[in-house]
Amino acid sequence: MTIDVDADGKHRFWMLDLLRGASAILVLVYHSSNIFPVAYAAVDLFFMLSGFVLAERYGESLLQEDGRRNFISHRIARLYPVYLVCTLLGAVSVFPLIGHLENWSVSAFAVSSITSLLVLPAPSDTVLGILPLNGPAWSLFFEVVANAVFLFTAARLRLAVSIVVLSAPAFVVALWYFRYPPGSVWGDIVGGFPRVLASFYGGVLISCLWRRGLRIRLAAWPGWTGSSKTGCLSTISAPRR
Repeated sequence: MTIDVDADGKHRFWMLDLLRGASAILVLVYHSSNIFPVAYAAVDLFFMLSGFVLAERYGESLLQEDGRRNFISHRIARLYPVYLVCTLLGAVSVFPLIGHLENWSVSAFAVSSITSLLVLPAPSDTVLGILPLNGPAWSLFFEVVANAVFLFTAARLRLAVSIVVLSAPAFVVALWYFRYPPGSVWGDIVGGFPRVLASFYGGVLISCLWRRGLRIRLAAWPGWTGSSKTGCLSTISAPRR
């Protein structure tokens, strides 16, 4: 795994950027066609990457003075402006649908406008999802839920293991019960909570193990590693801190 150090001394994992790009493509494929039905798992990969990156970035600082306040301010600055712009654009596009969709009325639009500003699910159960003004942002709502839990747990190994052990089986049950990846509509919203916690804290757990010296050997092309002319095994090793 290629690692660079930013100006502030933080590590940047270039492989994670590649995974983000691949995940974005998979999500696009999933919503545009049925040729790859399991591409919905890219959302879970996003959650896992988020857990890993936040654990690396804030796992130690959360335990320091003002750590939680800094975490909250940084996450709001990173997530909310883009979300707000997309929600305003979404409001313009779904307003003309009032009266044409079940349970979608002027009052439902007004209430949804308030809850959307708070990144909370709207009480109206429509085909537009739990965030009617910005349907795709349902995953952001669950990201906020995971961030809120992380705010108080930080990157503690035992807590990460406990959350994964408890939430992963619940996610499997939700997949079986709803027959579909849960979380985007009111009918399966309850399944979204174990889904995000299992994935997000899976990433936190990987970070905890990484910091403790996890070693993984992977086959790699010499052109990627730059360390061999014949092709060999490359080692993913934990950064020393």
